[in-house]
Amino acid sequence: MGAFRKFFVTAFATFLIPGYLLAASQYRQIVSKNFDIDDNILITPAKVIPWDLETQRLFPVSTAAWALMKVQAAAQGFELRDGYLADFVDDSAAGNKTFSNQILKALTQPKWKGPRWDDFVKALSEPETRRWVTLISARGHERESILEGLRVIQQTKDKTGKSLLGTLPDVENIFPVFSSHLQEEYKAATPAESKAKVMEHFLTKISEVEVPKDATLVDSREGDGTKQQLHLWEFSDDDYNNIYTAFNQLSPKVKAGKWSNVKIKFVFTGLNNPAREPHSFVIKPDGSARPALESELD
Repeated sequence: MGAFRKFFVTAFATFLIPGYLLAASQYRQIVSKNFDIDDNILITPAKVIPWDLETQRLFPVSTAAWALMKVQAAAQGFELRDGYLADFVDDSAAGNKTFSNQILKALTQPKWKGPRWDDFVKALSEPETRRWVTLISARGHERESILEGLRVIQQTKDKTGKSLLGTLPDVENIFPVFSSHLQEEYKAATPAESKAKVMEHFLTKISEVEVPKDATLVDSREGDGTKQQLHLWEFSDDDYNNIYTAFNQLSPKVKAGKWSNVKIKFVFTGLNNPAREPHSFVIKPDGSARPALESELD
């Protein structure tokens, strides 16, 4: 009889209590990890293939090298012709297996893990953080093709028999911004600007969730030694141009008061940039950047 009474009371309360109040009781402090793919979570054999104007030949370069070349004078001796991104789209000879094939090849190499691989695996390991994990990449594959590439890693075992990737992200949280099927709301003049638009979308989605009253206190956005209850959002990329573009796009909106319940952190992971060492920074309420505190690093 007690069990029946409990069931009746719960059902009656569910019928009477408005949905938004029930939803409020399910609020969680959001920890959102967002990742670029190439040279950030994965190191693959994919090559950008510009045309060398001096030698009149194709000049394949790694994604890490191209991230520097495209913003330096060295790129002035090259021309981008049709097919220069053949390794990054599904309409090459391998079709929708292009990314998966690169993963298979990468896994035969000793260094296939990017600097944020472990953080990516960790973020996917818990249901509450997994749902807020995104991949925001300048690749142009279909999102399903990228998921299949990650599934190759998931199906691969380490020496102990454990999967190299326990859990996959949601396919709808994969954003290959160079894809011809990218949603109109994210399209922009450059892949870097498109990435920033995706970030804005997720930051707005997160900020609309009320921070729970029992949320863990974290270092404030000011970084002045005070603590706040905030949602946490982070994006990592090895290409500083992407970081710089995103900061310039988000900063004025933060200054205007947008996403005030979210701490925004960027992690620059470029290992080959001669001008900048890898570092992390947080956007302050006034829109300026401050170095991440030791307690904010992971």
